[in-house]
Amino acid sequence: MRTTRHTLLALSLLLLVPSCKRITLHESEGNLHVDLQINLKMDISVSSDLNLDANPALKEKVEGKKPEWLRACFYDTVTHKLVAEDFISADGGFVNVPGGTYDVIIYNLGNEATQLAGTETRAGAYAFTSAEGTRVKVTKTKADNTEETTEYEVVNEPDHLLVGRMEGLVVPDESAQDRSVNIGAQLASLLETFTFEVSTVTGGEHIASAEVYITDQALGRYLWDGRYVSRPCAMHVPAVVDPDKGVLYTVFNTFGKYPDSTSEVYLNVQVVGESGGRYQWTYDVTEQVTNPDNTSKAIVINEPMEVPDDSDPSSGGGFQPSVTEWNSEIIEIPLF
Repeated sequence: MRTTRHTLLALSLLLLVPSCKRITLHESEGNLHVDLQINLKMDISVSSDLNLDANPALKEKVEGKKPEWLRACFYDTVTHKLVAEDFISADGGFVNVPGGTYDVIIYNLGNEATQLAGTETRAGAYAFTSAEGTRVKVTKTKADNTEETTEYEVVNEPDHLLVGRMEGLVVPDESAQDRSVNIGAQLASLLETFTFEVSTVTGGEHIASAEVYITDQALGRYLWDGRYVSRPCAMHVPAVVDPDKGVLYTVFNTFGKYPDSTSEVYLNVQVVGESGGRYQWTYDVTEQVTNPDNTSKAIVINEPMEVPDDSDPSSGGGFQPSVTEWNSEIIEIPLF
């Protein structure tokens, strides 16, 4: 009776499992053993004012998260087409590959936002994220009083994609006496990680929510050589307010600044007050982003930010000149 009940339970569980692609994992049967060294800790110096321990999501962007599984893609060194693939644990393991000479790309699976396309060829494999359905419109007033407007599609912030590359890997064919090959692969994030901080915020207790839009970011990046997808975009990330310390901050991942020497990076901070009032501040952070000496990748704004109490009618017109109202469908960012 007990055996029958267990059998029925097992059958029921099998019926509940959704259809999926079968992945064969090689524990010790393959001819190629891969030792992995994964770089999870980003080289970022975080200000003591940024309490990342209280914000696990932000802390994970800085420290990274070890994946469970990775995909190894083997490309012909002449045609650069994908000829073999296998899946291995993030701790390393065996893969089963025919004899030959390959260029190899290894990357982690299981990302929530970052997507992959073009993996059929070595140079075609690239990472990107999907659009949010919002656009940012930046209007700049030039010296001759004419206006120049640039519109950006807003995309989801990418999560870390760990990538390793090997060129000209030789795998012995079946006629070889010893087909085993032991190689090491170093995986590091394809992304750049920045911290952003407004160091002097007054009225932070009036903020119900805050977020930041970042312009002139690369839409994606190629895995093999790290080149950028040639179209700029904007990203948006939630921000944290600490009224006691008087700071507003966040951490964001990006594929990098759009590779155009004339493009400028603006950080647009948008705040919703307790009574629903919406306000924005915009900062030109191009020099901080592109400065090679900014090795900590910290963007710091020292200009005071004063957040009005929008529940107080008397505060209606007392905003700083840099504060403007905004619309949630197309984010208008006027630059003076």
